[in-house]
Amino acid sequence: GSQSRGTQSRGTQSRGTQSCGTQSCGTRGILAVWVTAALGLGVWLLLAHLAEQRLDVLAWPLGGVVGAVALRVAGRGDWTLGLWAAAGALALVAGSVWPLPAVASGWTGEDRLNNLRTAYGSFNNNYLYLIFGMLTAYRYASRQFPRPPGM
Repeated sequence: GSQSRGTQSRGTQSRGTQSCGTQSCGTRGILAVWVTAALGLGVWLLLAHLAEQRLDVLAWPLGGVVGAVALRVAGRGDWTLGLWAAAGALALVAGSVWPLPAVASGWTGEDRLNNLRTAYGSFNNNYLYLIFGMLTAYRYASRQFPRPPGM
């Protein structure tokens, strides 16, 4: 009697997960991807301006933040949320390509399109950070639980 009551309510829902319908949690997780990516881009541009450097390495940790926040908001991850998080990390980097050179150095040049061509030309040197950021975002957002078992 008393043992079954104590174990019956435990284990039905893991610690750290939210109780909501899968659809609404998934939608909130996807929204969190885009809000976090936009905020991350703002933080990246601010830090680049203050440091007067592009700080391309930030693509990796910011990708992780996108995935972690999506998981936290959704409460439970899956492969689709992981793909959304990876897309958000990609969008974050793609959105940084045009403004970063001007923000980091203050240079706009006579031809703003020249700045765009230069930015995309140097973008190919930073694929590693982009790939790691996307993989980290996917890894976090595709986990089933915000915390690994036992934590």
